[in-house]
Amino acid sequence: MSKSPLIIPVVVPERVRRILRPRGLFIIAALIGILGLALANFYASVGIPQLYVRHVENERDTIGTYLAAIRSLPEFQPSYTHAVNTYGLRIRNELFTADNIRNAKIIKLEQELTYNPNNRDILIALSILYKANHDEEKSREYLDAAKRIDPLASVPAARP
Repeated sequence: MSKSPLIIPVVVPERVRRILRPRGLFIIAALIGILGLALANFYASVGIPQLYVRHVENERDTIGTYLAAIRSLPEFQPSYTHAVNTYGLRIRNELFTADNIRNAKIIKLEQELTYNPNNRDILIALSILYKANHDEEKSREYLDAAKRIDPLASVPAARP
């Protein structure tokens, strides 16, 4: 007598049968795909902070040059306010450091001028500094004073 294999009937619940149908397999594949995309997106976003920092650093380095170039234009104030709010007071310091140094030189030269009011070189230097400060009237005043002392006095040409 040969033994026949034992067959155990397996009862597959209806819910599992629905999942295993073609539409159910599509849903499983879609969920796996969405999970894969989410993981890829997360992995890619890890590098964004470093990219952003490099972008901000590069932009911060160039914003001072840009603001200096548009300083006399009406667009300066909103751009300057935005730059200070975005990059901090470092921008203000970079932008106005040259002005502060120039103003300190003006104060020092004007003090020296009180001791020697007929010094042509001091008058020409003050004319140059005021011209750099966009104060054409004072620049012309000091240049005219230098020319009264030395009629051949002139402001040296700007260096290229």
